[in-house]
Amino acid sequence: MKKRLTYIIVLLLITTGVWYFFIKEYDYLITFKTTNAPGVVYTKLVHWNQGKQADQNYKILGKKSFSKVEIELYEDDFTTFMKWEFFAISDTVTKIKVHFKDQKHSFSERLKLLFGQSKFVENSTSIAKTVHTELMAHTLKYKVNVPELATIPERYCACTKTDSVTMFMKANNMMRENQKLSHFLTRNGLTVTDFPLLQITRWDQDKEEIDFEFCFPVPQDKEEFLPIEGVYIKSFPTKKALKTIFNGNYLISDRAWYSTIDHAQRNQIDIDTNPIEFYYNDPHTGSNDISWKD
Repeated sequence: MKKRLTYIIVLLLITTGVWYFFIKEYDYLITFKTTNAPGVVYTKLVHWNQGKQADQNYKILGKKSFSKVEIELYEDDFTTFMKWEFFAISDTVTKIKVHFKDQKHSFSERLKLLFGQSKFVENSTSIAKTVHTELMAHTLKYKVNVPELATIPERYCACTKTDSVTMFMKANNMMRENQKLSHFLTRNGLTVTDFPLLQITRWDQDKEEIDFEFCFPVPQDKEEFLPIEGVYIKSFPTKKALKTIFNGNYLISDRAWYSTIDHAQRNQIDIDTNPIEFYYNDPHTGSNDISWKD
């Protein structure tokens, strides 16, 4: 009986050792939580060096919109593979799991880890803490309310259309179109009847590229207009929508998009994933960004 038990223990040790050193896909796993939506985490990771003082050599090996990013970091003789997986567990909390692997010294690092001597673990922990800190700092720049069902009223607008721009260039293109629309209003003696709006007509989430219409609501009683190239009149019908309020710089208003889409998916609400934004504040007033409403 003792001999059989010994065989079983030895077999378990061998099996565990084979799995640990040769089958296990990662060397180290770290989990933590953030109050940013999965889409915000995704954007942060695919733009790894953005906002960092010291650039790191890296390569995006794979990604799945709003749920997974695989990255390799290159430093001296070390190549670190990271698989970031993340998902929302509520409207305000996202869970993040990071799998780390030393691509060149995996066996030796796993052996050192058994004795608590792995420098790789220290480096991995430092990377995770840095990302966590950066995400925490980012939450101070904006606020997104919990989405709710609402009705968008009909609007009659003067609009321009912009195609194939990156998310980061949305605001720059809006400023350009703002001048064109303002000229159209002045030439036709019009005043806006409601808040300006932006309708996303195409959103390539993988390329982070959008097409959009930027519009000023105008009176419906005027039938003829002095034309301005690129400006046209369009009616937006009443429609049901999932609404949220965003406070922060309009440069990062897409944070509200991610939160709304995640809420819809978790609550099985069928929505059009091309958002409409309404701008309640003029960015040129010099007010604090966090007071802006969208």
